[in-house]
Amino acid sequence: MTDIGCAHGNNKGLPAERPLLQLYCRFAMIANPLAFLASSSSRQRRALAASTLGWMLDGMDVTLYTMVIRELLRELHLTTAQAGMLASITLIASAGGGILFGLLADRFGRRAALILSIIVYSVFTAACGFSHGLWELAVLRLGVGLGMGGEWATGAALVSESWPDQHRG
Repeated sequence: MTDIGCAHGNNKGLPAERPLLQLYCRFAMIANPLAFLASSSSRQRRALAASTLGWMLDGMDVTLYTMVIRELLRELHLTTAQAGMLASITLIASAGGGILFGLLADRFGRRAALILSIIVYSVFTAACGFSHGLWELAVLRLGVGLGMGGEWATGAALVSESWPDQHRG
């Protein structure tokens, strides 16, 4: 890629007859989307990686749940309303998890709260595979939701506090 003078947000290397390109180059991410990684510290990269992996696991959980619903309906003799209730429990609990782990993050630190939320999420997700009924699975999905909400909230706070303003959207 040719350096056109906007890797750091300046427009000096651009011809005046290209105003749209000048507009785009005001955002360093457009010119070189990974340049921020080169200028970051290992602490910042670790915070971003940990949060991203946590969010990725959350997305995978939501996707996998939709893929196994048909099997859940058959194996546990659930109705579609009950399967929907399980998904709702998880998402509603994630709001509570965000608040709970946000308070823990304020008290014990973002890193510790993120680690704990990932552990809670992982343990409850694994335990879901061993459930035998609706209410047992509902309690486990509630735990998954608490961990998931904790990951969303503490991960976002950790990344926001770790990175300088010019790298945040």
